Amino acid sequence: MDTAGLRDARDLLEEEGIRRSRAAAARAELLLHVLDRSEPLADVDRRHLAEFAGVNRILVLNKADLPPRLILPPESEGLVVDVSCSTGDGIEALKAAVHRLVWSGHAGTGCTTS
Repeated sequence: MDTAGLRDARDLLEEEGIRRSRAAAARAELLLHVLDRSEPLADVDRRHLAEFAGVNRILVLNKADLPPRLILPPESEGLVVDVSCSTGDGIEALKAAVHRLVWSGHAGTGCTTS
């Protein structure tokens, strides 16, 4: 599930979208936590890293085609994968990481058998 970005809401509709995003993240078996690696870590990013600590996640550092400025705090949990949505670099590594976590039993597929 792709969710609305988590930030300070500007109106009631956006506030509801953010509430639903947090609820979906809390239920997720695997979270792809996307950060912009071309910018320094912002306070809001630090809050989200802490908020979702302990959640099974992959930290997806986007914009790998730009010079890196992001430094993750040492307490950050999760597998880290660098990607560039502009060039496609790292997408296969991200797919492989998701595949590895699902098939290792660390994340489910959402599929059930009867």
